Amino acid sequence: MKHQPIQDLIDKAESDLLHLSDTIAELRDSMYHLMEQNNQLQLKNQELTDLILSKDIYKEIDQEETSDLAANQPSGKDRLQSYYDEGIHICHEFFGMPTTKGEECLFCNKFLEELEKRDQSN
Repeated sequence: MKHQPIQDLIDKAESDLLHLSDTIAELRDSMYHLMEQNNQLQLKNQELTDLILSKDIYKEIDQEETSDLAANQPSGKDRLQSYYDEGIHICHEFFGMPTTKGEECLFCNKFLEELEKRDQSN
């Protein structure tokens, strides 16, 4: 029984590793949740900025400055395309969630295609 202390140390190390693995999994889940929330907030912030610009709240600002602000804003389709290119779902099913690296989402691509068709018809 002189090997018992070694066996006890191995058992403790194994237990500690399992606990650490569980903690890392919890941290990963929290990180993905925060990333999703951040993406949704960024999209909502952009929507609100667009709404403010479209409602002419900046009437006190010189008209030239207002047109410069609006001119510097990308179109909605371009903005959604950039979010998708950055790895954020723009489709209804997974909106705001991060995509897996290199993942192509059929829903997002279909949505972008429909926006492109709508732009071409106008």
